[in-house]
Amino acid sequence: MPPEDHIVAQLSPGKRFAFSAVTITLSIVFSIWVANTIIRKVERNRAEKYPDYAHVMRTGGLGPGGMLQEGFEDWVHDGYGRSVRWKNNSQGFRHDREFSQTPAPGVLRILSLGDSFTAGYRVGQEDTFSKLLENWSTNNLVPTEVLIAQIEHPNFGLAYLKEYGHRWSPHVVLLGITLGNDIAQSYVARHPSPIGFRHGLENLDLPTECFIQKDRFKQFFKKALYRVRRSRLYSAIFNSPIAINSWYGCKGNVKLFDVQNGLSMYIKNPPPEIEQAYQRLFLILKDYKQYCEKHKIILLVGIFPQRFQVQPGDWRATTVAYGLNPDKFDLMLPNKRMQDFCRRNDIICIDPTESMQRYHQKTANNMYLPRGDMHWNRFGHQAWFDGARPALSTKLQTVIDY
Repeated sequence: MPPEDHIVAQLSPGKRFAFSAVTITLSIVFSIWVANTIIRKVERNRAEKYPDYAHVMRTGGLGPGGMLQEGFEDWVHDGYGRSVRWKNNSQGFRHDREFSQTPAPGVLRILSLGDSFTAGYRVGQEDTFSKLLENWSTNNLVPTEVLIAQIEHPNFGLAYLKEYGHRWSPHVVLLGITLGNDIAQSYVARHPSPIGFRHGLENLDLPTECFIQKDRFKQFFKKALYRVRRSRLYSAIFNSPIAINSWYGCKGNVKLFDVQNGLSMYIKNPPPEIEQAYQRLFLILKDYKQYCEKHKIILLVGIFPQRFQVQPGDWRATTVAYGLNPDKFDLMLPNKRMQDFCRRNDIICIDPTESMQRYHQKTANNMYLPRGDMHWNRFGHQAWFDGARPALSTKLQTVIDY
């Protein structure tokens, strides 16, 4: 008899059961760890085959295409271990062809201005909502050019518009507002003194009332179960909802200004800093409106929702992962505030969030990239455009008639 079997034989039945349970549990945990390590290595090797989003960007400063590198063309990582085509023309816009300084007679020119969502993070050349808009408008309205320019945040985009964007004589500026980070970035951009997400704001946490305080064991169990579901092995087998990532990682408290999950923007009774963030964004949008009116450009503001707003399973997973009290959050609050501000200031606001919710409910398609990424996949771009199309059609027809 092996020594370990001899030791087990001397234990009481209850202890033998406990010993067996612990041994089996540790074996399962170890097996999952090994499997995750192997899958992680395979994913890393696949990802290293292709350039990624950082490679499509300029090394410094603004250009005609905002922050996009002029003349970049390659197959880039798509987040799934495969690749998609990406091309920036020689002027820096994400497009297959070059543009004249002014549009030809009868051609509608739209400047699509926004962050990585607008640029088409890890999405193919023909799958961005901007390209879908260009194709649809050309086939159904008038010949249309959509120039995709990437900017880091709305205030940065305003500087780009004044320095470069207006030179291309757009009839329309479609400004994308990402609810996950553009509100927080507006807080930093219009702050009177130097501050940043790792230079002061990382010390601000979500208010304690936003978390479930009772039954710590139950919360621990839920988080442990969530970590299993988040594992690469589980994700490889099941297509389960997942919590949105944190810019600060999984350690420590949930930060008030997390520019990836943006949870603080959905608090029903937010602290003063969040209110200030909204007001600073609104000031920036007023400046956009004033500048566009001066240059006879139609300003359209498009809202880009978070994954937990449109996919209910992701919200449930997010509340578990972060230990949130869902009663303290209103998942449509930023949309309501944006719509109300735009209505009062005569700014056209396009918000397909509810349409995307219905799309997910009908199709069950995941519209976001894997492993808690905040960005859309090609289904997300299609769903956003489909939801925005009725409003875009009406507004663009007005521009054409004018």
